[in-house]
Amino acid sequence: MDKSSSSEADRIIDKATLLYAELGFDGTTTDMIAESARVDKAALRRLFPSSGALYRAVLNREMEAQEAAAAEPMATLAPTRQALERLVDSYLDFNIKRPELMKLLQHRRTGDAADAADIEYQNLTPWLTWMTDKLHDAVPEPDYLEYLLWTIQWTIAGFFSHGVVYSDPLHQRPRGEPIPTAEVEEFREYLHYLMSRLFELPEDGVS
Repeated sequence: MDKSSSSEADRIIDKATLLYAELGFDGTTTDMIAESARVDKAALRRLFPSSGALYRAVLNREMEAQEAAAAEPMATLAPTRQALERLVDSYLDFNIKRPELMKLLQHRRTGDAADAADIEYQNLTPWLTWMTDKLHDAVPEPDYLEYLLWTIQWTIAGFFSHGVVYSDPLHQRPRGEPIPTAEVEEFREYLHYLMSRLFELPEDGVS
């Protein structure tokens, strides 16, 4: 692919990512993507022969970006409370700065793009295997470790998709508004508390 084609492909993926994140794969047409990217359908099809190929390119790019964001805390992950907090913080920060992947995955929970289910298995299975190997001997109930890991994912997904309905009516955030930094940090503190109770990992430097 030459430089101009690569630039055009990146622009198409950028626009498709935003549309898929808002409308889902099943709610987004090729015409909508071509119009948003300012290319004709023939050019789009030359670069991405099918809608499925474009969707896979979008999802793979987002998952690769998430993996890159977590590279440092993953490289230094040890079975300690602080190390796990650093890894989960990187995941939380990624989704604050780049919310499209979370939105794509939320659409998938409703059956969107059912033909591309294998992408998640390809990306998540190695990660789960690696995490369980790292933490298995350090948690009090290793038989539930995968559920523990998914509990953190489910909690973060719920925070981004549904938010929090507070008991104080003055504390409510209107739906659709950006999440205030103070609310993110409050949630981060809660995540750390939740992980400390669920995983019961030792402190750094304590064997």
